[in-house]
Amino acid sequence: MEACELLGELYHRVHDRGVKDRVNVWSAVMRSTVADHDPIRRARAAVEAADALVHDNQLVDAKGYLEEAERLLPPDHPLWSGVEGVRAFMFILDSRFREALAAARRAVDIANRGGTMLERSRAHSILAHPAILPLMGEAGRETMRAWLAEAEASGDERLIIDGRHFILSDTWTRGIVDETQLRQAEEGVRKAGEMGWTLDEASLRMVLGWGYFLTGRWLEAGSHLGRANTLVESQGGRIRGMFHLLLPYFRGNLAMGYGRIDEARRIFEGGLAHARFHDLIWLNHDLGRCHQMRGDLAAAEGAMAEAQAARDRFRCIVCGCQADGVTAEFYAAVGDGAQAALLMARAAETAEEIGHVATLIRVRRAKARVALARGAVGEAVEAAHGAVALGEGLPLPQVLEQGQSLLLLGQAQAAAGDGDAARTSWEEARNRFSALGASWFLRQVEETQGAASARMSSGTGGGG
Repeated sequence: MEACELLGELYHRVHDRGVKDRVNVWSAVMRSTVADHDPIRRARAAVEAADALVHDNQLVDAKGYLEEAERLLPPDHPLWSGVEGVRAFMFILDSRFREALAAARRAVDIANRGGTMLERSRAHSILAHPAILPLMGEAGRETMRAWLAEAEASGDERLIIDGRHFILSDTWTRGIVDETQLRQAEEGVRKAGEMGWTLDEASLRMVLGWGYFLTGRWLEAGSHLGRANTLVESQGGRIRGMFHLLLPYFRGNLAMGYGRIDEARRIFEGGLAHARFHDLIWLNHDLGRCHQMRGDLAAAEGAMAEAQAARDRFRCIVCGCQADGVTAEFYAAVGDGAQAALLMARAAETAEEIGHVATLIRVRRAKARVALARGAVGEAVEAAHGAVALGEGLPLPQVLEQGQSLLLLGQAQAAAGDGDAARTSWEEARNRFSALGASWFLRQVEETQGAASARMSSGTGGGG
């Protein structure tokens, strides 16, 4: 029985052992344990088996194990943290995200009061789930930073690596990146490589690559994303988790940023061939952006509609917020102001609540485009200035996004007759895109500026 318990703990960490192995060993512990003689040991086995089953989407069986654990545990036992953690994941799978957040917070509170460091780490792990941690906004970010500091003080490398995963949750959900996160992730990559922890190295490299992409360090982004992809492929598909969901999204965005639009389309479409969950939302809306860049607006609108259908199906608050922002900006760009306005309002409400700055930026850009289409140039300038200001307030500049905001600001300023200000904004946008090697976006600056010059020469546009 002790050997089964040890295997169960190891299987939780070993990437080529799936949930069925965990269920088997913990079921063996339960068969060998009489509830009247050792109720806590049996309850622990039930919680562990339930945790494995819920990660295999076997909710009915997981619920049965969880109910047994609840019958056996005294009210104040730390194992209730595990019960609440499993319950939180069940809520996530049922798209009940606010209830999941409440359960995960209870798991952390219980573990903090009487659990071991490992139990506390596992409780923080469920709270760090990308579908619920962003709902806490900055409080979630600070919670994970505080936990990582405790893990580092313990000197336990396993806990420290896990803590570094937790703080990166914000990087790919809310797009928040700072130098501390990047430094801690780099150290995590180094340590995971040293220890031979392939799963951790691939995961940290993947999100670190996204952080570097957002902040304009695209050579580093490509290096980390490429290495993560190699590590995943080297394992013959045995690595599970978020890789197959996120890697196509991150790699496709990097290709799209460089202007390799057909490559980006192939990456997104390849990811969609295997997508089943929330990745149907993000892969579709960024495939839509890719089609838009190619000039195929019918295909772009179809992909955006697929993203919205997936948003409605999964009801993920965070993914839905981002999807609404992306699609709002698309519809504003193609002249559908009514649809853009509907999506802007919905996106802004959630983005304000959870501090999703990237979405707030897109909302302001969409608002500027809709205002420009109506001829409300003052409103357009104000909204575009708002997008630029939000970008400037981020911990690290996000160069591609800021370049797009400046390009749009220049358009609004030109429409308002302020040619000097427009030229300044376009020059700043050009500098950012040139530094990145963002060729498609650089062409947009040239074409926009050329069109504005032609209008002013013919006397049909704003002055300056």
